[in-house]
Amino acid sequence: MKNVLLHANLIRILFMKKIIFTVLFCVALVAGYAQTQPMKFLGVSMNSTMSTFVSKLKGKGFVEDVSHTKPNYTVMKGTFAGERVKVEIRSAAKTHLIYKVDVYFNMSTQFTYPDLQDRLSGKYGEITQEVNNIKGEPVYVKYTSDYSKWQTDTDTLTQGFNTIILSKCSYHSTSPVVISYIDGKNSKVEALEVNSDF
Repeated sequence: MKNVLLHANLIRILFMKKIIFTVLFCVALVAGYAQTQPMKFLGVSMNSTMSTFVSKLKGKGFVEDVSHTKPNYTVMKGTFAGERVKVEIRSAAKTHLIYKVDVYFNMSTQFTYPDLQDRLSGKYGEITQEVNNIKGEPVYVKYTSDYSKWQTDTDTLTQGFNTIILSKCSYHSTSPVVISYIDGKNSKVEALEVNSDF
């Protein structure tokens, strides 16, 4: 009888260990997945090099404007939300990973700032920050009078938020609004690279 009880307890302990191991494995898997959520632009991961990213956008009908392209900076033209747009892509100097994509709408765009704000809110949820008619320009959104900001997934290692910023342009003569897609992890890496020499 003692052996039967001992055997039953041993089975119970092994079963509990298996359950605990499975739960810990799932938690680690979820944490790893959250850690590696890159920002996407048109379904293309920004956690890629400039050449890979540009190649994938070419596959979506975008054309590179080689007259304005320079190291770690590429300009492309194509269709976004049914509109002809200019896209500026920036990558970090050392890792060459994409950290920012700016979408410039033409002056003839059918979209107003509130239209785009509604569309972005519908996809990304509530605005995390909104500034209207500011006099002093914030450092990270140059030359804009109004902007709205959304934060999505965060990288658990760098604590960098993926961010979308909709800006009204007071400085750009050919674009009334710009949407900026910023990869949290890669923008932190880029900032560290830029500041490493100081």
